[in-house]
Amino acid sequence: MRFFTLLLIIIFYSCTNDSLINSEKLNIKKDSLKTTTKDEKFIVNTKKISLHSEASKIVENWQEYQSVKEFIPKFYNTSTKDVLLNSNHFFELTSLLKDSIRVKSFKNPSMKTRLNVLHNQSLRLFDMDSIPSITNKEIIQETNNIVNAFNALNIKINNAVKKDLLKSDLSDFNHLFEVKDTFDIKPLDKQKQKIKARKNNLKNKRIAPLRPYK
Repeated sequence: MRFFTLLLIIIFYSCTNDSLINSEKLNIKKDSLKTTTKDEKFIVNTKKISLHSEASKIVENWQEYQSVKEFIPKFYNTSTKDVLLNSNHFFELTSLLKDSIRVKSFKNPSMKTRLNVLHNQSLRLFDMDSIPSITNKEIIQETNNIVNAFNALNIKINNAVKKDLLKSDLSDFNHLFEVKDTFDIKPLDKQKQKIKARKNNLKNKRIAPLRPYK
């Protein structure tokens, strides 16, 4: 009986020891994966798309957009380490932006799609910070995706503002055209009245008889 008890103690101790060793090996492996990826500096060469003057005026009080706009330049000349460190804050900024459209004409499905794309890209970058085996190449690619998503949002805002301005211009033009028509009709009516009066005068005027030729 004592022999079997001693045997069970030895087996239990052996299994526990092996489990601790495997756990330590797993932790060492995770730590080694984190340390193998060195910090890499990089530059995003994507052309920056800015808002035109009229669009800038429209969004000047849209604080959530302004916060994201001010943060984006940090992605152009940075490092993989800094990108991951800033990923959490940028994700929070895009979350606020997505749910706070301040311009009434921007509240449409196409504009919301652009905002959702930017937010989803920021979420992917934020998730990368928790992946031990993430590579610098993947981080750099996702940073490019974020810059492209923000450029696409700016293009959408520019086009939306231009469309609204065009509608306003056409509305003003139609108003002027209608006013012009009313002015053109009046002189024509007066001219017709003068012609009619002359015809009546000719009808009422007696024509003298021709004298015989001698």
